[in-house]
Amino acid sequence: MQLAQYGCFLVGASLCSVWIASLVMRRMRERVSRVEKDLEYLASTDPLTDLPNRRAFYDELKTRLHKANTADKRVALMINFKIVNDTLGHGAGDELLKQVAEALRNVVRPSDLVSRIGGDEFAVVIGPDASRVRARATAGRIARNLSRPFILHGSDSAVTASVGFSVCPEDTVEMAELVSNADIALYSAKSRGKSIAVEFQSEMTAEAQRRARIEAELRKAVDQDGLEIVYQPQFDCLSGRLLGAEALLRWTHPSEDLFRRPNSCRLPKTVT
Repeated sequence: MQLAQYGCFLVGASLCSVWIASLVMRRMRERVSRVEKDLEYLASTDPLTDLPNRRAFYDELKTRLHKANTADKRVALMINFKIVNDTLGHGAGDELLKQVAEALRNVVRPSDLVSRIGGDEFAVVIGPDASRVRARATAGRIARNLSRPFILHGSDSAVTASVGFSVCPEDTVEMAELVSNADIALYSAKSRGKSIAVEFQSEMTAEAQRRARIEAELRKAVDQDGLEIVYQPQFDCLSGRLLGAEALLRWTHPSEDLFRRPNSCRLPKTVT
């Protein structure tokens, strides 16, 4: 009788141990799953704006380009650049980035992708049901919406917004080249003024290559003491007396072709 009771006790204890072990394992799996989700969120999300970060942006862009290329559809990529007033301080700068992120969400459709890919740089992906007309319209809305004053600490704060965009497959079917094209258009937009949206044109590539070559040659000239200082005198127009001189840094390059703009270059198309 005692042996039977002892055996029942052992069976009960074993079953209880198994139940406790299964409960612990289930809770551990749940915790691991939550941790994995949290890590994935941190790895793919910008914590300040709650937008997809640079990594998530490239992953999603790759996916959308693949869908567009296989279904003969279009994807438009827009890169927006904004200048934050440095006098606002760190806290106000963060608040401005949050407001810009919210403004971009309100401009595009829920199916479009808005990402923060840098400190003050955002990217928007439209498609794979985009068109060049829709891209122009969206780029124009983004530029206009970001040109309005933002309320920070009870006062208005203006930002300078520029947008460059490129469309696949008209401009390219390669992801890296699409991003490069949008960057080139963005550079052109920034050089033309405030609240400007510029679409990529093939002739912009030649101009970008020319600028890169000038920069490389200038760096070489600095390293090799290829620059010289010249002085331009300044005179009083009434008395003719010498007042001083303006110091200028001169660079004499052996090839004049380096500074000649390509004949095909013309003003880029803008969207207002």
